[in-house]
Amino acid sequence: VGDRLEAAIRRVREEADDPALRGMFATIAAGPVDPRRTRAAVQRHLEQVLVRAQVQGFTSWAVSDAAAVAWARAPYDQGIIGSNYKFREWFNGREELPRDTSIEARPRTETGFTRAFTSTAQDAPLLIGLAAPILSDPDGARGHVVIGVLNAGIHLETFNAWLGIAESGPREGGCPDRFVLLVHRGQLVRHPCPALTATPLPVAEFANQPEMQTLLRTPGQMSSTFIDPLRSVAGRPAINSLAVARSPELLPDWTLILEQDVDAALRPITALTDD
Repeated sequence: VGDRLEAAIRRVREEADDPALRGMFATIAAGPVDPRRTRAAVQRHLEQVLVRAQVQGFTSWAVSDAAAVAWARAPYDQGIIGSNYKFREWFNGREELPRDTSIEARPRTETGFTRAFTSTAQDAPLLIGLAAPILSDPDGARGHVVIGVLNAGIHLETFNAWLGIAESGPREGGCPDRFVLLVHRGQLVRHPCPALTATPLPVAEFANQPEMQTLLRTPGQMSSTFIDPLRSVAGRPAINSLAVARSPELLPDWTLILEQDVDAALRPITALTDD
């Protein structure tokens, strides 16, 4: 999974550094331009990006100038074109900012993932954004200036597909006895079988819950008495679980948790002792 996330970062950086896209936004920054013709050219470019990058799981692309005005989106969505996104985390690289904020929202200068968010596109999918600045001089020889921001949207279902290989098949109740949770910057973005009464995903500040802190502070990040916050009732575990947690060194904001029911984990040992 770490390899996939790193590959996604590299791909978005490469697309933001595309000379054709950089040239268009250098022209926009110099201004004035014919808005209609320029938007059509940027839209055609993004549609080509969408086609060649879909294999990596990117399901949408959007691009804005340095003032956060969106010039195009692929798949095309008229409601986004011309809107201003300076308060969105994918543009400013800090956090989602309230519209009455006193913080000046500048374009991001580093490529990075945002927290999960509901897109403003017509189908309003739940996405994680991976955004990169478009630089006037990517080599930095003459000092670079941010002239735009390119944002790639990845559906949360894509992460489910990446993680499914580590899971066992569903049992009678429909939930696997071994499955993966995915936490990004404290926000839980993937839990395949929470209780019916659990908070809908994504869950903010999930890593700060006492049960999670107990797991994450354990040496080796392993627990034999894990109380899953989304499967527990009134603090009592619905199922006795084991858990192992790990954060990739190059991507410390992401934490994978492999959870397994104790009974299922002991089944092979029980069979041996019975024999």
